[in-house]
Amino acid sequence: MSFEEKFITICKTSSQLIHKKGFSNTTMRDIARATGMSLGGLYHYFTNKEDLLFQILKNYMGVILIDLEKELVTISSPREQIAFILQRHIDLYVQHIYESKCLLYEREYLNEKDLAIIKKQERRYFEICRNVMNRLCRDADCHFINCSAK
Repeated sequence: MSFEEKFITICKTSSQLIHKKGFSNTTMRDIARATGMSLGGLYHYFTNKEDLLFQILKNYMGVILIDLEKELVTISSPREQIAFILQRHIDLYVQHIYESKCLLYEREYLNEKDLAIIKKQERRYFEICRNVMNRLCRDADCHFINCSAK
């Protein structure tokens, strides 16, 4: 298994454990046990438990953002783009349910610097979605929706 494959496996297993026990009740020993790794092996990938959480969230947001804009460019209708975004969002949520729950419920454990990085990724996702909504509103001449609201 490559470094990247192992990294993703650790993140997926860890996010399940963190969801089950909560971040503060999950130890690196618990994660090592759940992943079948030694504690030292786990520290080869992550400097500490907070770094692991950050990597889980950063990786998940990366999955959400990867190729989204390239895929949207291939769809001409804003209505179809919105349908695509919604379907993709639901599919990714289902495929990465524990990572998404960590994003919702455990992000408070990140330090300011790491949280700012996650928020920047979230903001990028929001901007992409908002731009599509704005195009839909312009095309549909929506006077009742303020799509440019932040």
